[in-house]
Amino acid sequence: MASKIRRLRSDSTARMSGERDERWSLGGFQGKFAVRHDADESWTLPTGPMASSHIVKTGVARRAGSDVAEYVTMRTAAALGLPTAPVDLVQFDDQVVLVVTRFDRLPDDAGRLRRIHQTAIG
Repeated sequence: MASKIRRLRSDSTARMSGERDERWSLGGFQGKFAVRHDADESWTLPTGPMASSHIVKTGVARRAGSDVAEYVTMRTAAALGLPTAPVDLVQFDDQVVLVVTRFDRLPDDAGRLRRIHQTAIG
């Protein structure tokens, strides 16, 4: 995970993970990629039809600390009672990044993550 984060941070034009076999629709101007946090507390890169559970965000290139600013903003909004996605700062080896819990995922009866189409979220 840390090497992927370092690659994103070293490329000021990077907005996505850039891996050829990945197809994520994560817009925006900062490096990010989707991950999965499993019940055993492990972090993995989802493959194939596996649903992701979180988004790792490295912050806006050329804006040092923008990931921490987003963390503080989101936590403040939540403390004020505004609906926000849960966020945390997570360390992968020597890299600390913002990790956002996906709002468009729910576990099914078997405990597997299920994608929820955004038109179904209201």
